[in-house]
Amino acid sequence: MDIFLKSVYNSLGMLFGAITTFSLFFGIFVYFVTLDVKAPVAWIVVAAIIPLSLVVQLLEAIRWIILNSKIELPRTLRHISLNGNGVLLAEPSPLLGQGIAVSIYFVDDGFEILIGEGYVLNVQQDNKVQIAVSSPISGSEDKWGKIQNNKTDALKATIVRPGHQFRNAAQ
Repeated sequence: MDIFLKSVYNSLGMLFGAITTFSLFFGIFVYFVTLDVKAPVAWIVVAAIIPLSLVVQLLEAIRWIILNSKIELPRTLRHISLNGNGVLLAEPSPLLGQGIAVSIYFVDDGFEILIGEGYVLNVQQDNKVQIAVSSPISGSEDKWGKIQNNKTDALKATIVRPGHQFRNAAQ
């Protein structure tokens, strides 16, 4: 709802521009065509400008909502050892709900490297997400070591994506 209100507020400038443009065209039309002149086609054109300007306003609001609704992937905040593999605490995200499968990635020099899979254990009251790590990927032990030691750089480089990713048999 909040993003809708922002879109309405940010698109008010276009609405006022449409109203101003309509008023300008209507004023010019009334100046040249008096009321005693029969001009039904002209009135239809003027009457069409109002709904057209409202449609343009609505399309602008929809465009703004689409452009500004980019949702960032949550990054991890902490790691605690629990049940052998551990639990990650991630930033709040509307992408993650309780019980959903997740893939855990480590961002290294711009590359996202799959380092594990898990599931959302709990969404806390403060909307932070607890992720149970169910299967770390072999070969990523050094990255997991940094994460388990709660190294700030390693935690910031760890992101969580909803769903599992394909892994070939060699991994």
